[in-house]
Amino acid sequence: MKKRFIQIGDYATADAGFTLCKWSLSPAVYRAVRETVPGMDGAADCSALLTGDVQYDVRTLTAVLELSEKTRDYRLGAIAHLINRFDGRTEQIILPDTPHLYLRGRIHVEQQYCDTAHAAVKLTAVCEPWQYARQETAYVLTNTAAVQSAAIRNQGRKAVCPVFTAAAPCAVICGNVTHGISAAGSCQFDDIVFRHGSTVISHSGSGTLRITFREGWL
Repeated sequence: MKKRFIQIGDYATADAGFTLCKWSLSPAVYRAVRETVPGMDGAADCSALLTGDVQYDVRTLTAVLELSEKTRDYRLGAIAHLINRFDGRTEQIILPDTPHLYLRGRIHVEQQYCDTAHAAVKLTAVCEPWQYARQETAYVLTNTAAVQSAAIRNQGRKAVCPVFTAAAPCAVICGNVTHGISAAGSCQFDDIVFRHGSTVISHSGSGTLRITFREGWL
């Protein structure tokens, strides 16, 4: 039976014999901004005033890994390797219940105990609030001289700024915003943002237009 594990970058904790005994991820909490206005009851909620979206505080991942294989020297070496490889570093972390998503956070690893039969380490990570899709979402559109439209769907909760990769000069229209791409290559536009749901993109020109973005969930 395969041990339950978490993956940190390309390192699966079970590869060294560690068993994931327990883990927890603190909930996402939005950053409330409220201002008192003279003559107004209560307070004005300004949490989403600047961008239309609220911002979220960091989340904390806590995990306990136990090791009972081989000798005490082996266990001490495995713990030392884990500390030296990851402590203080920012990594992608994949949890066992959501293998299609990853967290991104700065890691701290500390030894809890290492006796004659068992060892345990505690791993904590201060993470961004979002769990990101491991696979980017991609749409490939074919440009023509006539303007065409396509509905681009962001199934995640996080608003994303997509990457447009053109094979040849073309134009991109989103709502009241129009951008020209003058040569083959990739670019992003600060005023084109895909929020949860569908966004209609109109396009014209020649060649293909590839649209990529990474979805994120709380």
